[in-house]
Amino acid sequence: MIYCIIGGIAVSLMGEIRTTKDIDFIIFLEENQKESIILKLISFRKQDELDIENIIKSDETIDWRYLEEQTDRMKLNRDFIEDLKKTLGE
Repeated sequence: MIYCIIGGIAVSLMGEIRTTKDIDFIIFLEENQKESIILKLISFRKQDELDIENIIKSDETIDWRYLEEQTDRMKLNRDFIEDLKKTLGE
């Protein structure tokens, strides 16, 4: 079992301090799942958009191909991801 802290606390740990009143986490029953940014795209509130931008800017190991495949598969906001990718010169 693998767990992952997500949400405002995770963003704060990655360098962008953000106030929050809760701790979000997800438990993975299988290894090799990369869902934290995908979860933010599902709810996609303004704060989620800012969190995604900060996570992507601070993590040079983003698997863009996986992210694009998942956004297509789940019919999520692929344009947002493409715009971020262009902004970062990926």
